[in-house]
Amino acid sequence: MKPSNEDRASWAQQAVAAFAAAINMEDEPLDTVIGDLLADLMHLCDNEKLDFNILLSRAQMNHIEEKEA
Repeated sequence: MKPSNEDRASWAQQAVAAFAAAINMEDEPLDTVIGDLLADLMHLCDNEKLDFNILLSRAQMNHIEEKEA
């Protein structure tokens, strides 16, 4: 069975919650935590010599396709 967009959002929420717990940001607004996670993902991409913008573009395309499915 193909996952729903609600499933995908739930997985993302779990990842954000785990990140927030790891850096003691559980009481921060969701947009603040997501912004910090994105910045840390950029640092990870730098360390791993990955192009964050290419990955972001790919993610945006996936998001559009999944919303239209």
